[in-house]
Amino acid sequence: MRIKNVGSLWMSIVLLGLGLSSPVAFATPEEDFASAEKSFNREDVKEATRFLRLSADQNYFPAQIRIGELMNGAEDHEEAFGWFLTAAFQGDAAGQYNVGQMYGLGTGVQRSPEKAFYWTKKSAEQDYLVAVQLLATAYSAITDDKGGTVKNMLGLAPNKEQADFWGAKLPKLQEAQAKAERKAAMLAKKRAEELKKAKEEKEKLSCGLKC
Repeated sequence: MRIKNVGSLWMSIVLLGLGLSSPVAFATPEEDFASAEKSFNREDVKEATRFLRLSADQNYFPAQIRIGELMNGAEDHEEAFGWFLTAAFQGDAAGQYNVGQMYGLGTGVQRSPEKAFYWTKKSAEQDYLVAVQLLATAYSAITDDKGGTVKNMLGLAPNKEQADFWGAKLPKLQEAQAKAERKAAMLAKKRAEELKKAKEEKEKLSCGLKC
């Protein structure tokens, strides 16, 4: 017997062999980041770090910042700097601020007040609160007990005009930050209540099956 449509038959076999007969679902960086948060809640740091790396490798800024913070906490400052810099070069304000901090302190990279100022200013220009606070403070004339000017890690000299400019931004940014924190607290409370309710329902169901 002669088989018709041999080409179609072979194509089907190849597709099956490659596992292409059905679509393969890959997690998005947002989903990997959410899985990392769930692992953190279970205190499974190893699994959380794995998910963070998956998300960060897909260029998800929150994951890059979070893993940078983790590496900093673990005193792997060079890797932390690498993740912060990756986010910073792509315009992420948190990444820019953290790069500025590391250049200013000489952590994970050679200390450079000039580069610390450059990255801190880039972050502040995006209204990143802590960066704005740092510039407002750095430009202010802060004196020590002997009346001398206290040096700052950005290498900036006192400048009242600049101090006033950045300081004027603070009230609005601080209000927005407080509002965001209140919202986050409400969401966290709601989530905790949902988890508690789900646990209680599961225990009732378990008891109903056993009792």
